[in-house]
Amino acid sequence: MKDIIEENLAAYFEHEYKLKWKEQVRVNLRLCGLFAIFAVCSIMHKGKTMNVIEIICTVIGAVATILGGVWYILSKVFKMGQTSGRIDNIEKSVTKLENVMDRLPCNVHRDDITKIKTVLVEKYPKSSSIFSMKSSPRKLNPTGEKLFAAINGEQFLKENKDRLFGYISDNSPLVALDVEQLSNAACLSLVSTPAFNSLKNYVYNEPTWTLPDGKQYDITINDVCFVLGLRLRDMYLSEHPELSKK
Repeated sequence: MKDIIEENLAAYFEHEYKLKWKEQVRVNLRLCGLFAIFAVCSIMHKGKTMNVIEIICTVIGAVATILGGVWYILSKVFKMGQTSGRIDNIEKSVTKLENVMDRLPCNVHRDDITKIKTVLVEKYPKSSSIFSMKSSPRKLNPTGEKLFAAINGEQFLKENKDRLFGYISDNSPLVALDVEQLSNAACLSLVSTPAFNSLKNYVYNEPTWTLPDGKQYDITINDVCFVLGLRLRDMYLSEHPELSKK
């Protein structure tokens, strides 16, 4: 009898964490019965002279102790089940988030934001009026030329020509005006990259300018991109003259 009980205990503890909680309840109840039988057999085996009431009390005490242990185990199992459920929910949420992120064309969204920035710049054309003049096409005025030279714009455009040209070409400009707008957007697209660090440092450290009309003006990143964009437009059109003829 003892061997049978030990065999059942070993099987129980081996599979306890592999079973579902409902199966664990059934196993624990079986375990309770086995302990009760073991208690009775032990009493009989020792040959103790006990009346029926004493035997019943002994069995009840053993069963109560066993039930306390079973209840403790079950509480742990239920907590494990709750934790497992929470983990499953987290895994499902992470999976959904990963699926959404996989579907998001982040580069396209970033480019769309850049285009919106360009539209806003054109909607409120402070840079345009301060640093350029309309000359069919628009070109830098003396203030714009001063800023372009101060930021070493020609060197910047040469160093980043491939990326800037690639941005414009990827957006398939149809006419020269498209190139002008995309040139500004192309420069804005590099603002968050290391290539723009020296220009951002310039904007950060540059003191307030006094414009030809006597007004005070603080240089911004949009101003830098604007003057770069006009020169970039000319560079791109010189290599794609067909766009100027449409």
